[in-house]
Amino acid sequence: MVMSSRSAGVVTFALLVAGWLGAVSVRATSAGRAGPASDTAVPAVGQGVPADTCLTCHDRANETRLQEHHRDCQACHSGGAAHIQAPEKGNISRPAAGQCLTCHGTAMKGKWSFGQHAKAAVACSSCHTIHASRTPTGLEGRGKRIDRVSAMCGTCHTDVAARFRLPSHHPVTEGAMSCTSCHDPHSGERTSVRSEVERCGACHQAQRSPKAIVHPPVAEGCSTCHDPHGSANRRLLVMAQPALCIRCHSVADNRHAVGAAARGVLGGAVLRRCVGCHKAIHGGHMDPHLRY
Repeated sequence: MVMSSRSAGVVTFALLVAGWLGAVSVRATSAGRAGPASDTAVPAVGQGVPADTCLTCHDRANETRLQEHHRDCQACHSGGAAHIQAPEKGNISRPAAGQCLTCHGTAMKGKWSFGQHAKAAVACSSCHTIHASRTPTGLEGRGKRIDRVSAMCGTCHTDVAARFRLPSHHPVTEGAMSCTSCHDPHSGERTSVRSEVERCGACHQAQRSPKAIVHPPVAEGCSTCHDPHGSANRRLLVMAQPALCIRCHSVADNRHAVGAAARGVLGGAVLRRCVGCHKAIHGGHMDPHLRY
């Protein structure tokens, strides 16, 4: 059978197109294949893997971070050689807190063992990233000035983060202080050498200064009357006055107009703010009733 010149040209063009498509398919398959470069030696299982081998597949944008801090991938990630030979079987294991503590000091290890995060089985990688800084999200809205550490805390401690939106709160959302100003995320109350009164007194020195007569809640703990994260009441009070004071103090009949002259009816000073008369609520030098 004799083929015309036009038919032969069509067949030749089709063969050329098919060959071009096949070449493109081969290039795409080679580019998408996971694994190190062809000229990179594949280490045996159990053998250490250099960082350059890992970076042939993983993002090389992390290379700068590796040169500054974590330079040895094998020090934190186990199973690197097996991962190179069969990358499709799963990701390489992440380091546990014990592995991080081998490099980050024995003092940190002692605090971490008694800390609240360790008891809750929180991993280091929940807050810290190994290769690059994480951009935390948490307190939105007026918390645009919040520091990155406090924003990271707010991703888990959502109940505390919500209290910073109440009318009276410590200026965390405004960026004037951080969660770490009062809390050590790697430690706990059992290992802290500072009491609650000492932590608060580091900033509120006027309330902590030595007094001849001290209001008992001041010595016991500031959180007896104040919510450190936020409150709907003024000055971070857990309850509005006079209900807050009546929790501990009974009403004296001879001073607050609830005796026979007032026919037992509550009124006057009892229904006002107690600090209207008792101004030295944190302590005084002369009056046992803490009026001055």
